[in-house]
Amino acid sequence: MTEKKGKIWGTTQRLFKSGSAEGHYIEARAGGYCSRHKHQTRTNQFFVIEGLLAIALWEAADQIDITILGPGEQTTIPIGQDHLFVALEDTKAIEIYEARSMTEDIDRKWQGGYLPGFQLDTDNIEILENTILQIDNDKSK
Repeated sequence: MTEKKGKIWGTTQRLFKSGSAEGHYIEARAGGYCSRHKHQTRTNQFFVIEGLLAIALWEAADQIDITILGPGEQTTIPIGQDHLFVALEDTKAIEIYEARSMTEDIDRKWQGGYLPGFQLDTDNIEILENTILQIDNDKSK
């Protein structure tokens, strides 16, 4: 296992890396979010161990689809799809990349950050969607 690396949203630690796959253990604190980005050559899969993780996928410039994952749930982001995650609670998850090539392929639109005191009523996804769109709008300026 490799060393743990701090991120503004939490920590990440690589579990394995082979010619076609790579896995990371991540801990994201409530309100933490990663950069909006996409991968040119690999899919990105999230499997939640503990907590709640919202995955946002950009279907168009101003349209996002949000999937909320709880313990035992997973989702896969296709190659070339802009995405980000937001931790709705303190979250532990496994992130897996599957690739045609393991060269560095991330294309960040902007850096991740932290929303102090952020809480979400999971029955009202529009609030999260509006928050993510506002973050994207602010960071894209």
